[in-house]
Amino acid sequence: MDEVKLFAVAGDPVLHSKSPDMFNAAFQVQEMSARYLRLALDHPREMRRLMTEIGISGLNVTAPFKEDALPVLNEIDDAARLVGAVNTITFNNGRLAGYNTDVEGVTRALFANNVPVYSSKSIVLGAGGAAKAAVRALLSEGSDVTICNRTSQKARDLAHLFGCSWAPLEAIGDKLSACDILVSCLSTADAVVPTDGLSKKTAVLDAFYGEESALIRAGREKGCLVIDGREWLLYQGAAAFRRFTDITPPLDAMRDALSVSDIAGKTGIALIGFMGTGKTVTGRHLAHLFDVEFFDTDHEIETRHGSSISRIFADNGEAGFRAMETAAIEIVTSMGPSVISCGGGAVLNKDNVKLIRKNHMVVWLWANTEAILDRVDNDGTRPLLNVDDRRAATERMLIDRKPYYATACDLLIDTTDKRPEEVAERIFHESRHILAR
Repeated sequence: MDEVKLFAVAGDPVLHSKSPDMFNAAFQVQEMSARYLRLALDHPREMRRLMTEIGISGLNVTAPFKEDALPVLNEIDDAARLVGAVNTITFNNGRLAGYNTDVEGVTRALFANNVPVYSSKSIVLGAGGAAKAAVRALLSEGSDVTICNRTSQKARDLAHLFGCSWAPLEAIGDKLSACDILVSCLSTADAVVPTDGLSKKTAVLDAFYGEESALIRAGREKGCLVIDGREWLLYQGAAAFRRFTDITPPLDAMRDALSVSDIAGKTGIALIGFMGTGKTVTGRHLAHLFDVEFFDTDHEIETRHGSSISRIFADNGEAGFRAMETAAIEIVTSMGPSVISCGGGAVLNKDNVKLIRKNHMVVWLWANTEAILDRVDNDGTRPLLNVDDRRAATERMLIDRKPYYATACDLLIDTTDKRPEEVAERIFHESRHILAR
């Protein structure tokens, strides 16, 4: 496979993100050899190492890292500095540069829906990175902004920072009747505020797009102009696309992609990645958490052919082994809801990838060379590492296989410093509300 330029969105959780659908559609329209991934990050301090090791050129940042990412950056643009949050990071020559495209996302979403902002009265719900961007966007266009948050002190501090008003969340009802624009930056679809004061003159923009929120439903019932949160996502993503590629974003293709899902309807999980990344042990833990069957394709091959993998390689060569691997994958992927640990080279065959992705969400387990060599014993059971320079062979195969792993996966998790139980818990945390059961 040709070299593939990699980009990603990082968060906790991150599997719900629609950014991969949007960016990958844009790459396809522009005929770019690029792939956009979901990166399950634990802390922003991991960014530089993972972007270096995996070769990620650009990163979008979602909750809860928009503010915490600032200290790890080498430089930030004016918008990110003023807002105190970043959602777009580029990586060039070892330097991380941060930007905030959420501000542009808010203003363009409002303007595209013909919402007059100048001299309007607006309310922003929330006090995190997205809320800061919304406040900045509205103030810059001449709106009179009031900030409301569950924690009044955070609303007060944010209002002091931007020089605007604030109100306790329980007092929002008094404010809504005079509100022209209501922007919710809360990460929930549940009802949070009383909506009796909403009227037809109010424009409602909800950053939450995972499902239709109670606020959006109430806005529709009241006859408000309702702006889908995917519009905000679209325009901030378009700005990030320009940062990443210096190419004009194909807005129509990106918007259309936000109406589909690359993981909808999946009933199981397939683990891919290089040997030594923990697929088998992690897979067993994960299958227990989901209470489903666990399959290891290498074990299936050994069982069905009555021979070890190393013996099969010796007798049949790699081509013979790969044919057996495809047959095993075809069988286990048809067995209903399950967790599957795939051999390190399974994704080299595009037919294997189609079989795996048909019913299974695909998780790429990553570990760096040091971790892999520490975990893989020199016991002759790894035929492709039965060479004098195991480090060089590992690094060469990681480079060669990285585009295949990236193209096949729905989610990437770094296992370098994590126990298999921790990795399984994170995958379960990400996917338990998404997989169809």
